[in-house]
Amino acid sequence: MAIKITREQLDEYREMLERKRDIEVQHAAINEAISQFEANVRDQMVADKKTMTTRFDWVFSLERGNLSVAWKKAFIAARGNEEAIKLVNLGKGKGKVKLNVTPPQDLEHLFAQAESEE
Repeated sequence: MAIKITREQLDEYREMLERKRDIEVQHAAINEAISQFEANVRDQMVADKKTMTTRFDWVFSLERGNLSVAWKKAFIAARGNEEAIKLVNLGKGKGKVKLNVTPPQDLEHLFAQAESEE
């Protein structure tokens, strides 16, 4: 017994796959542009020795990345807590610098929310 799929359904399926592929290409390009922008801002802030700055009501801040690793519990179980502390101390200050971006806040919305909480 043959499955019940029409030629029109297959044509529509092929079109959806093509649209999906196009969107994925656009998505990758947008992600690359965002990454380049963020790297540029992060590099400028590091060069200027700033941990936080504001530009046109956008807030940019830097923080050290998480030094946690997936094998932490296994390492502690095998080598002990003291060895783990030594390893953490070796890595201090060497974490990746992460850029946090906060868009401008809708002040009217925040004022309305504050009033409703009173």
